[in-house]
Amino acid sequence: MSEYTVHETMEVTSEISHDELALAWESHHRSPYGTLAINGVLGVVAYPDREITGFVSVDLCEVVRETGAACREQLGYKGPFERTNEYAFGTLTTDAMIDSAVRSVANSELGVPVAEDIDETAKLLHRLRKGGAFVVANTSIVSGCEIATIDERLMATHLRGCFDGILFPRNHDGRGTMTKVGALALVVQQLGLDMREQHIAHIDDTSHHIKAFRERREQMASLDVVATRHIGNQKDPELDGIRYPTTAEAVEVFVKRQRDGWAA
Repeated sequence: MSEYTVHETMEVTSEISHDELALAWESHHRSPYGTLAINGVLGVVAYPDREITGFVSVDLCEVVRETGAACREQLGYKGPFERTNEYAFGTLTTDAMIDSAVRSVANSELGVPVAEDIDETAKLLHRLRKGGAFVVANTSIVSGCEIATIDERLMATHLRGCFDGILFPRNHDGRGTMTKVGALALVVQQLGLDMREQHIAHIDDTSHHIKAFRERREQMASLDVVATRHIGNQKDPELDGIRYPTTAEAVEVFVKRQRDGWAA
């Protein structure tokens, strides 16, 4: 992993507005029928340009980008630099210092390092969208990282054409009131659809996000959840049986389920 030289404390006093987010999205991503700002959570999606056959929700950190490892490096950790969601392991830090380190890495010139298999993952996400899935990035990264996530440092280059929108529920530690499944449910509702009739899939690396989806299983036509494996979650029982060594292997599960009609 490359060295990061952005060490200034990055404070964010106000969250990006829905209008600013929508403008940033439209500047970098094709939305032929315009975009919809999601009420109730910071998020924007494109109006569908095809019949929706299911909703696929994709976490970003420790799934398509290595935020934890980069954050550790920013905080002075000396390695090994492995995929992890334990951002401050081996360092004496406060939550504010961790948040600042994440912002520094995300907003650096190159952004957060991407996963090694990002090109293969992108091909699979394209295949899901081609098959009718409405694919939404669903990330709990701290505020101040929104533009750097949408622009050429991640989505507009490595993942161009992979997503129909993005959501920013602020719930990285599981203590927030807005869950990722709650944010996705708002998208489904505001597109005029019934969650009970939808096939839902979600990929994450953190168990409390997976658990939240499972807790609402009865409100969906079907649910598929998978997780990426790393040193921070390898012993987590909530993820037993659904961890995959790479993101591409995990997303391939969704491709196969879509091909089989998302049967419950």
